[in-house]
Amino acid sequence: SDRGLLDPSEINNVIRLNDLLKERIRKALDEALKRGYKNPHINAFLAGLSVLPPPVPLDEYADAHGMDLSAVRSFAADLIPLLEQTRHGLMFRDEPTETFVREVYAAKEDTLRTLAENLLKKQATSVYAASSLPSLLQKLDDGKLLFDLAFDERFPSAITSTVGKQNIRYARLKAAVLHAARKKDFDRLIHLLVELSTLAAVNQRGTDYVLSNPDLVIASHDVD
Repeated sequence: SDRGLLDPSEINNVIRLNDLLKERIRKALDEALKRGYKNPHINAFLAGLSVLPPPVPLDEYADAHGMDLSAVRSFAADLIPLLEQTRHGLMFRDEPTETFVREVYAAKEDTLRTLAENLLKKQATSVYAASSLPSLLQKLDDGKLLFDLAFDERFPSAITSTVGKQNIRYARLKAAVLHAARKKDFDRLIHLLVELSTLAAVNQRGTDYVLSNPDLVIASHDVD
């Protein structure tokens, strides 16, 4: 933990990895608290890093939590070498750290609820929030929000193409269908399957058209 050689009196002491991780995270949390952030927000921030798909983009994640980007960068820097900051975002450097954070911070449902609420507010602005929220709602076993999200007309403003929006909608519908099927919620399941089959039919027609006219792929300049 940033120290040199152990003192002679410490050589035979047992050092537990979780204790080192806890101490490193505590120091980073203390710095964040000094900057005015509250414990619930910081806990939701850490929980998200352990349950959302990596890497987590810094700017979108900071915006979702209502945190200043410079503060998030500083917080991430305080957690080095536990976190790795790539050009695509933040991720844990090793499995023990990720497991420890998940068990301590992501085990509380209210913390994950706060995270889900933050991501839900950003459905119209953040591609990452739109793509990661369905799986988080599955973890929370929230059938109502999954159903509502499946028919939510908000899409990230950065996605302008119809195909890109359909991909987001498809992910939302699949998550809701999976939950409804597991819970045997047939009323919602029928509604969802009708919507999903309609979307699948539209996608198939589009695919057939593109395969028949491959020049359109280049002419469209559309990544999706």
